[in-house]
Amino acid sequence: MKKIELDSGESFNIIEIGSDKATLEKVVNYMPCSQNIYCINPNKRDLDDLEVFFKDNNKVNFKKLNFALADVPGKKTFYITKNDSTSSVYEPNYEILKRYRTTTSDIFDVVEKKEIQCENLDNVFSRENINHIDLLLLLCQASELNILKGSSKILEKISLIHTDATFIEKYKKQPLFGDLVSYLNKNNFKFIGYTHTRSANGNIIEARTLFINKKLNKNNNIINIAKILIHFGFYFEAKWLLIENDFEKKIYNNLVNSKMKKNIIFFKIMHFVIFNILSFANRYIKKIMYRLIPLIEKTRIGKEFLIFLDSSNKKNK
Repeated sequence: MKKIELDSGESFNIIEIGSDKATLEKVVNYMPCSQNIYCINPNKRDLDDLEVFFKDNNKVNFKKLNFALADVPGKKTFYITKNDSTSSVYEPNYEILKRYRTTTSDIFDVVEKKEIQCENLDNVFSRENINHIDLLLLLCQASELNILKGSSKILEKISLIHTDATFIEKYKKQPLFGDLVSYLNKNNFKFIGYTHTRSANGNIIEARTLFINKKLNKNNNIINIAKILIHFGFYFEAKWLLIENDFEKKIYNNLVNSKMKKNIIFFKIMHFVIFNILSFANRYIKKIMYRLIPLIEKTRIGKEFLIFLDSSNKKNK
């Protein structure tokens, strides 16, 4: 079995496309190692905002790349909308949008169309001398699949892909979730699950999805990849990634404990209340709690509590 420090000092490489500040900030704060972040966006203002945000973070080596991405280099029509966050190389599909949006539908109103020059990721890798990427973050308003097609030569050098996917055509002729899964599956990426979803009328209409390279091996930074899986709530996948790469079992336990460190006191209080005070008052409380497990598991904090609960029960046996 491999023995390794949880913080080996190896840097973590991220390509972020679309200026998803919220996700990027959480990843940066969670990972204790140094991080090389390449942010790509045609909107210079968004890049400048991120640069200012990370300028005092000593563990972040930030590089901004001010251009758009596509499957092949060249010019594309860019639809600038009332809200910058919905601008895209795809035209908004108002017929579909009006079925799912009400007060916010006007944010997709096109205020300008212009020609922009696009690069592709294959060329970016070559020009920036990037050897590998641990995490690719994509928030690109329907362009996610096209951008991935423009990285066909270097996809094998990417470990994890966290990307938007949609089940409805918010933009005309945009690729949908099935197209994304099909393409990545053909290129040796496994769909792990959703990290966030958005629903309308009881149906999921769009989601943040996570994919993992099926050919990860000892040449990849397995520990850091496992950490990111745990960060996004995929504990089972992190555990088996470590086992399949011959790491000691305690590595997984240590990673989980490190993740839950901030919540550990809260979990202990919950554990004591549920299985001591409440169970004394009502001998059926455990049965009730375990029936609620399917609902609890749907929340991040609930899933972490159940993992803590399982580990506590094992220690008490």
